[in-house]
Amino acid sequence: MLNIDTLSYDNDVVLDINYRARGISTTFNGGAMPNISRVIHHHVSDGFDLKEEYSKLAAKFGLNLNEAIIFITAADVRKAHIMHECQCNGVRAVVSLTAGFTNPYIISAGEIHSLMDTRRSTVNIAVFVDRRLNRGALVDAVRVVSEAKAVSLFELTGGIMHGTTSDAVAVIANSSGMAESFSGPITPVGRSITMAVFKALSDAVKLKNISP
Repeated sequence: MLNIDTLSYDNDVVLDINYRARGISTTFNGGAMPNISRVIHHHVSDGFDLKEEYSKLAAKFGLNLNEAIIFITAADVRKAHIMHECQCNGVRAVVSLTAGFTNPYIISAGEIHSLMDTRRSTVNIAVFVDRRLNRGALVDAVRVVSEAKAVSLFELTGGIMHGTTSDAVAVIANSSGMAESFSGPITPVGRSITMAVFKALSDAVKLKNISP
């Protein structure tokens, strides 16, 4: 069961995880994490100092940041935060994302084309899965999230973008139960992740009024 409390602090959104969880992320404090108690969507201003923001968060929330996945974005977090749940083939997936589209990029003919804006803004995606995943399945789930994000954004924006130049993703799985060895697109886990990411990004594109 995914027992998650969503809280707002100033311009941050915090998700308290009320079950034993482990995961992996591409955030600045990321990598493999055996114990995760919180996911934080943290707002930063232009010219921010990463070490300073890290210290602020440690003092603000009084927690071991080795047990927290921390996303950073210049988007107005409380207005840009979206959650979506999907139950597919018996697997429950919950997506928590922040939608900021001011620095989009697209890959075309083997080249990365970006339209950098002076503001930092990202599409950060955390996916909670009600399954235990082994290490390989966790890594593969990150692949599925990234592929689903890129394809979904390309379709939803009429080919404008695959994402932004500073996206981060995370997958948070249960620490109990029998471990799944695979999480690719054809598995129930992969299908649930893909659908949840697509639905959440559909809401994000509508929220930001991006037209193809």
